[in-house]
Amino acid sequence: MDENSLRRAVAGCCRLSEYLGLFDFSGHVSARMPGADTLFINSRDSVRSNIRPRDIVKVRVDDGATEEGKAAPTEVYIHTAIYQRRPDVQAIAHLHSPAVIALGVAKKEFIPVIPRASLFAGGVPLYDDSRTVNSPDSGKMLVEVLGERRAVILRAHGSVVAAESVKALLFYALSLELNARGQLAAYHAGEQPRALREEEIREGNRLYGQRLFEKAWDYYADKAALNCMEQESR
Repeated sequence: MDENSLRRAVAGCCRLSEYLGLFDFSGHVSARMPGADTLFINSRDSVRSNIRPRDIVKVRVDDGATEEGKAAPTEVYIHTAIYQRRPDVQAIAHLHSPAVIALGVAKKEFIPVIPRASLFAGGVPLYDDSRTVNSPDSGKMLVEVLGERRAVILRAHGSVVAAESVKALLFYALSLELNARGQLAAYHAGEQPRALREEEIREGNRLYGQRLFEKAWDYYADKAALNCMEQESR
């Protein structure tokens, strides 16, 4: 993927994340440039609902320094720390989705209860600090908690999701939130959430791959575009 394509993908993921309620006026998505020590991330001051490729900033992975005029988010160290530690990760999002936040505030362990949550069978740990991850040291502390997993919940703050592609990232991020909603609904009904069985998790992990991630991306992108057209016609 070339630089322009990567900028478009990051911008598109930001807009869809805002549309789906995974973040609002703050939050960020990044992608690593294959074969290079750089990442692309939405600028600190960009309007999340209308991010375009021109709002994407190039950043050096080794120290978080920007290579152009726009400023990166203050929490860019989330991204640099993970990319430095995890060569398998190509895209990262820091999200503020409400059900995931509520789950962390309630001190409830993440339990895979919907098929899509089989993606998180390795666990979703809690980073027990609500403050912003705005320094190399705090980035390193976060990545120690994340380990080799796909996601980590930040207490009272949100979550961080890591993936092998931008389209996989959107699928993982939404799946994390949908599973949290399912857990909270069970608690609200006075029931203990029923975890997926091992065979269900194995089956889920066979089903979920890049083809499905692209199908889901196209679905949500078309739905968002249709919604925008309907609003403009009113």
